[in-house]
Amino acid sequence: MSQDLSILEKWALERYRKCQQRITCDDDTVISLKACHTEINKVERRTIRNAAIAGAMSGLSGAIAAYFADPLMPSGDPSLTEQLPYLSIVFSVTFIATALEIAYLYWDGLYAAVHINRIAQRCELNCPTQERTMDLILVRSALELAEPVDPLFGINPLSRKSKLRVFLKTIAYKAKIAVTNFLLKALLKRIFGRAASRYFVELIAVPVFALWNMLITRWIMAETRTRALGHAIVESLYPVILNDLSSMSKQGQHACFLALGEAVHSSGEFHPNVVLFLERFTRETDLCEDELIKQDFHETVKTCSESEQRTVIDVLTAACSLNGKLTKADQRCIRDANELIGSDVGSQRAAEFIAFVTTAAPLDSIPEKTGLTPSLS
Repeated sequence: MSQDLSILEKWALERYRKCQQRITCDDDTVISLKACHTEINKVERRTIRNAAIAGAMSGLSGAIAAYFADPLMPSGDPSLTEQLPYLSIVFSVTFIATALEIAYLYWDGLYAAVHINRIAQRCELNCPTQERTMDLILVRSALELAEPVDPLFGINPLSRKSKLRVFLKTIAYKAKIAVTNFLLKALLKRIFGRAASRYFVELIAVPVFALWNMLITRWIMAETRTRALGHAIVESLYPVILNDLSSMSKQGQHACFLALGEAVHSSGEFHPNVVLFLERFTRETDLCEDELIKQDFHETVKTCSESEQRTVIDVLTAACSLNGKLTKADQRCIRDANELIGSDVGSQRAAEFIAFVTTAAPLDSIPEKTGLTPSLS
């Protein structure tokens, strides 16, 4: 996979590694995966709190600027030219505050990622040889940067995705805070009319920015944790799903590989944990990925035995769950595969796999590969 880094990634990696040098960990006690989650939760809560405070302060700065600039706004219905002194002050202060807020959130996110990685390195199933690769993975997570989409193992993650749709989705995600803030301000003006002063309306940004920072940082921290513990998660899940890969027929192995490809196509990117799963799978087989990926997943599954079909559904479900959540595309992918073989083992296991990925819930609570359950909704 290509490792050409952007300017932001290079800068963030440098900051990340400087944080590593400053943060020391005297406790090298090996702990369980469950204990890792408990320790990481403490780091996450602190980072989420800091993000909420930063958002509130950023919003408050705009309200304060509007308060002191209010005398510069003429009464009545002033023209844009007459509003310029007021708008210049408010926009300038808001821009500076936002820039400082983003810089702080990036720094604090990288700082938290270092702490999370330090805890993950103490996990009993940790793989220290992948530390440098993990640095880049965690930096991308902390900065909300997309994962690589270059073809790997013969799989092109964007082969079934519209690039325009991916771009618009990214823009819409980034605009959530601004749009929410604008709508709430408009609603407040509608309710209170001229009775609401300009700086009072600006105060609505305080809870909006704080809330959104909390929600987004919580999501980022969950992603960071899932990536930092990725090796331990995969090493725990893999033997549960593919405990005897060598005994499977060639067609069964082919279907398992194609199931991993289906999960990648569903997400439109290579999640680091799926890459780890693929790397272990390809090490244990002698399959030619470039030839295999040309095969049709559904047609290949039909040629497998019933027990192998259930294993294939497990592989697909686990691969879709390795990022700790199921998107609508993932659900549809699992549902279609289950309908193909006339069962619903995937939906039965999805919640258990996700619970393990996100909280290290006991794997022995995963139901046996028998029986049918209601369809995924």
